[in-house]
Formats: sequence, structure tokens, C-alpha cells
Amino acid sequence: ITLVAVGAAALYSMTVEATYVARAEILVNPLPTTTLGTAPATPLTSLMKTEASIATSVPVAKEAAENDSIDIRADELIDRVTATPNADTEILVIEATGRSGTQARDIANAIAEAYLDFRRQAVLDRLITASDAVEDQIDEIEKSIEETNEQLADSVDEAETATLTARASALQGQIEFLREKLVESTPVGILDVGQVIRPAETPAKPDSP
Repeated sequence: ITLVAVGAAALYSMTVEATYVARAEILVNPLPTTTLGTAPATPLTSLMKTEASIATSVPVAKEAAENDSIDIRADELIDRVTATPNADTEILVIEATGRSGTQARDIANAIAEAYLDFRRQAVLDRLITASDAVEDQIDEIEKSIEETNEQLADSVDEAETATLTARASALQGQIEFLREKLVESTPVGILDVGQVIRPAETPAKPDSP
């Protein structure tokens, strides 16, 4: 019985397909809110489970599938990847399985980069939305300035002229303030959404059998 059991186990180990596991670690930075240049009030550590779900989502898998280093469909990638936050940290661990050590490594690194690209695009989308709103405000204020200037041209009363001049000056100040906000929101440091602090390496031996 012992010989049969050992023989069956050995035969199974030789015939079953080997599975390799590779891990990558990402340091996740907070994303700004919809207000230009401001950081979220909620601590990122409490949102890491959400970030883990994003890292294994369909959009991230689709972008990773476009990576030239791997030749796997997005739906298959999702089944091969897990994301787990390290407790009380802002580090996300990406774990990928593959039929070879190289494949597992490439999948983990592709998912990590696709996740960071997804976050960068999310920041850009928010910035564009916020910038468009500010531009709309500037357009409305410029219309008010134009109307005020027309009233100034027709004004013959000194008190009215002084009031309209002060109003035009105040409106111009609002425009300058809004334009400064747009300049400050230029996505330089804001796009620093995180980084891969430990790229996946090729595992030396299979995880199973």
C-alpha cells in the first residue's frame, strides 16, 4: 500500500502542470481629490482594500494584456492575479501565477505597471474635469467684465463710474486667482501615484506541485 501510494504521488507530480508564483510590491500614493491640487482627507491605509480590487479589475487586466511581454487574454489574467495590501501600510503585493517562472514574473510586473497607469489616468481625468470647470468660471467672469465695461462706457455719474470700476477690478482679480489655480494644478508631482518598489523576479522553482 505504501509503495502504491508513493508511486501514485510521484506519477501525479510528474504529470501535473507546474505552477510558478511571482510577487511584485507597489508603494501606493494618495490620489488628489476633485479640488485642484488637494489631497484626500481619508487615510490611504483605510482604502487599500479598494486599491487591491482595482489592481485586479477588468480595466487593469485589459491594459496589462496589451503588454508585449505576455500573450494572455485579460479574462485569463484576472484568474491568475491576486492583490493583497500589507497590514497598516500603503504597500500593495501583486501575486501572479504562470506556467513558467518567466511568465509568472512578466504577469506580475505587467499588472503592477498597468495598475499605476490606471491611477495616473484617473488623476488626469479628475484634473481635466476640474480644469474645465475653472475655465467655465473664467468665461462667465469675462462676460461680466465685458458687460461692466459697456456700462462704464455709458456711465456719466461719478459714483456709478467708481462702483463699476471697482467691480471690474474685483472681477479681474477673480480671473487672476483662478488662472493661478490652473497653473498650480499642472500635473507634475500630482501624477506621482505610486511606484514599484520591488519588481517581480523569476521564481527558481515551482510553487506546485
